[in-house]
Amino acid sequence: MNESFLMSAVQADTAAPDAAHDQSPDQPFPTLGYTNRLSEIQRRWLLLASSRGFGPVKLALAAELILGRTCESSLFSTRDKQVSSLTAVEQARVRRCMSGVEPAQPAAAELIAVVIQWLESAADHSLMTLLDDDYPPLLKQLKDPPAVLYLKGRRDLLAYPQIAIVGSRRASRQGMHVAKSFARELSANGLTITSGLAQGIDTAAHQGSTETRTVAVLGCGTDMFYPPANRPLQVAIANNGLLVSEFPPGTQPAPHHFPKRNRIIAGLCLGTLVVEAGVRSGSLHTAMSALELGREVMAIPGSIYSTESRGCHSLIKQGAALVETATDIVQRLHGTLETYRQLNGLTIDPASIVTDDMAALRSPAQQGPAKVVLDALSAPKDLDELVANTGLGVSELMQALLSLELDDLVIQEGGRYQRAEFELK
Repeated sequence: MNESFLMSAVQADTAAPDAAHDQSPDQPFPTLGYTNRLSEIQRRWLLLASSRGFGPVKLALAAELILGRTCESSLFSTRDKQVSSLTAVEQARVRRCMSGVEPAQPAAAELIAVVIQWLESAADHSLMTLLDDDYPPLLKQLKDPPAVLYLKGRRDLLAYPQIAIVGSRRASRQGMHVAKSFARELSANGLTITSGLAQGIDTAAHQGSTETRTVAVLGCGTDMFYPPANRPLQVAIANNGLLVSEFPPGTQPAPHHFPKRNRIIAGLCLGTLVVEAGVRSGSLHTAMSALELGREVMAIPGSIYSTESRGCHSLIKQGAALVETATDIVQRLHGTLETYRQLNGLTIDPASIVTDDMAALRSPAQQGPAKVVLDALSAPKDLDELVANTGLGVSELMQALLSLELDDLVIQEGGRYQRAEFELK
């Protein structure tokens, strides 16, 4: 039965390209054109996904029916989905759509046309469905996995082990620095950093991993820039990392999209790290989704006087792991990292990620002249004072100050330089 669902679609995929243009008017998709980027199976899946009454949960059941297997991963044990099976009527709809005999309704035809145009507009655009072999197995453990993912950038990054770094949009300077440092250290050693491209902690996490491996999950279409201030960062991620969305191209951001985005972030990752969060922060939704999936949830403690630390403290009280270093994170993930590596044929060595302590997160900029400058800034100083105190030339001094400013270790106010208050001891 399962083979009959897909046989006609497979035959259409392997036929000569011109055959798609020669379809008779009573066949499905007669006017949508042909593209090598969208397979016939994917066309028919989009048709099913556009059907009334088929949300993510029903589509997950449909995928199991079509593929003849469950969506459970061998990596982790998860709670039962506790959803009913498809009704006979719904199973019949699945058969009709996937056999190519269900006519495309106007909304479905419009969606498919938009998707084809989007796919053909750039070489790094791709579509991923629950039926695709490279759909992330961890994501399938959601009771409502996204039926379709629209990808821009490096699709292969979804095969690497991921960790989510999330937190407050109103992050402190210290929180931003910590998120960026952790992301830089972990991504440089093989972990993909996944976050939501929001302002604050998400932004810092992506900034720390843009040059290595980072995935941004969006609450809008991948062709939308949100928040607008992060447009340059979004472009950089598209060029070096991956943008992911379950929303079709052209979809504007909306408040109800972001909880859906958060479940995808949690579903993709081995664990979730919350850096700063208020008690009503959306990042706590990501953490709760991770807990429901049986994934690791970790939090960095902060000041008892900071409202943006209360969410992290609440998570720790509820059993989340308190972490202070990259070593803490790797130790928590070591077993699942090794299993993930072996099952996916990756060369990452989990032991290579371990760092001794927080001092290992220091940037190379804190060595040589930069360290001399940092040591001289026991109190705010202007350039003349720094030249006198450090013995460095003006050019060398300016280069060192620039490195320290880029690492958020030194700030300039009123022509005077001073250590950032959160500089790591």
